Amino acid sequence: MSKSTRIAFSIFLALAFFLSVFISALRVMALDDFEASTQYFAHGATLYRTVNYLLLAAVLIFFVCGLYLRGKVALAPSDRGIPFYFANAVLGTSLAAYALFSFPVFFRTAEEAFGASPLTDALRLFCTLFAVAGVFFCIHNCLFPNAERGRRLLFGLSVPLFAVLNVLYLYFDTTTPLNAPNKLFDQFTYVFVALYLLYELRVLFHAPRYAAQCTFGLIAMVFTAVNGFPSFIYMLTHGEPLNVNAAHDALMISLFLYTAIRMLHMLFSESARGDRVFDLLNQAEHPATDFAQRADEIEGEEETEDHSQLTFDSVIPSEIETIPDTALVYDVPIDLDTEMPEKAEESAEKGEEEAQEAQDSVPENENA
Repeated sequence: MSKSTRIAFSIFLALAFFLSVFISALRVMALDDFEASTQYFAHGATLYRTVNYLLLAAVLIFFVCGLYLRGKVALAPSDRGIPFYFANAVLGTSLAAYALFSFPVFFRTAEEAFGASPLTDALRLFCTLFAVAGVFFCIHNCLFPNAERGRRLLFGLSVPLFAVLNVLYLYFDTTTPLNAPNKLFDQFTYVFVALYLLYELRVLFHAPRYAAQCTFGLIAMVFTAVNGFPSFIYMLTHGEPLNVNAAHDALMISLFLYTAIRMLHMLFSESARGDRVFDLLNQAEHPATDFAQRADEIEGEEETEDHSQLTFDSVIPSEIETIPDTALVYDVPIDLDTEMPEKAEESAEKGEEEAQEAQDSVPENENA
């Protein structure tokens, strides 16, 4: 990405961290008005409304961020490093902990575990199974980055589906009211996490949409932070979890760490440090006109990097088609009498003058 794009993305990312901390602090204070017996906040709780308004503002801000970054952010699909492996380790560990906390629930009766219906029991079981599959995906993603697409798709879809199944479980769970504030907030959080993870999966399949990935990544950062950290603090201060168990809070905090690391990696990775040529290489699958248009846009920017070592082959993609023969004019004959009449007349007059001078010089030489 260009220097100006990196600066803009840095501002949006810093804003995401600020909103995560600020709104989380407000929600910690807002939970003092939460009544666990009814699963609602006390009447007239202004901090609770303020938190909701700020979350809505964050969503709108980061959608504007996505519109600005559209077509300007580009990373190598194979861009890996310590942050990549650390983020997968964090996500895999949290999913494993979630599965371990959830499995013992099924050794109790449905009434003791959920107080709900067999449908929610089945959804909870599938959530646990997909969490286990997500652990294998994190391991597989680190150890076998070049594996065939079938296996990567099989494991890769497990984490977004895990988030979607949690949305369904929360919706059909009858232990809490359908419009309970914390329940709705959990559902929105899982929706944004699922969307972000889907765009993460597109990167692995070399079909990225970086603007959308950044948008939902920044939104997921704020929502998971505001969901996980205040809930964890509530559990420590009140002695009981705000949700089903503490595994939910640990999962949200881990998802925040995973998303934050991935966003920072996008900003500071080698392929994002102002290499404008990479933006051109990413257009190789498009027609030559798109390539030329993008090259003209980049040409107007101030050049700050040293590209003296670049070769012709490294800049011009091989997929760009050559100019067809029909566009060439080398086979069209040129007629001087028709194409250049003035020059033809001048050349003829000059030739006649030279011939006349040659004839006049012959008698003079003979007399001499």
